[in-house]
Amino acid sequence: MMTNADDQQCCDNTLGNGLIPMSASIKSVTDATFETEVLKASQSVLVLFFADSPNHNNYCDKLDLILGKIVCEIPDKLTITKINLDENPLTGFSNGVRSFPTLMLFKNGHLVATKVGSLAEQPLRIWLNSFMPEIDLNCSSDAGEAKSSGNAEIQTDTSMLSKSTKDNFLGIFGAVLFFGSWGFCIAHYGFLLGLGFGWLPSLILTYITFATLQSFFPK
Repeated sequence: MMTNADDQQCCDNTLGNGLIPMSASIKSVTDATFETEVLKASQSVLVLFFADSPNHNNYCDKLDLILGKIVCEIPDKLTITKINLDENPLTGFSNGVRSFPTLMLFKNGHLVATKVGSLAEQPLRIWLNSFMPEIDLNCSSDAGEAKSSGNAEIQTDTSMLSKSTKDNFLGIFGAVLFFGSWGFCIAHYGFLLGLGFGWLPSLILTYITFATLQSFFPK
């Protein structure tokens, strides 16, 4: 998400001397590491869900920079991660993510707050502070002004899961369902009967389930 030019932007390292890159402060997670890095984390974790499609990149890149700046200020109190749902659709599906960008705040493995859409820096700080009063993000002053101006700057992308994410999930799910049910027919009715005729009920079941799931993914 971040370009080489973005990588050169740094912020003060409050835990030591010198500077640390913003991009290095936001850790990428996957379907395989989400449970360990987020749900079992020892401190609060803010997750940025994003997609690679052009319609989302502009919003997500802006949030990437703002979040990189924030985590550099409080690295010992908040972990910020990001996950690409085009590459990791299962985590987005299990957490009900349908629009990008989406922010979710987890504490002790539990979801405590969700924010959909791109926020300007000050409204984002206010939102975080409202759920984490123990951190100081320098947003107490001019909070009312920031809230009113921030409302105009919220840009919510109402598009659903990107087409590639939807297709990937439905394709994998359909294949698993079809071959799984066909295998069940072979095991239940015998090899020859199940192999010869089991594909038909398996195909019908897959089609009906596939059509039902399509209703959850508007075009």
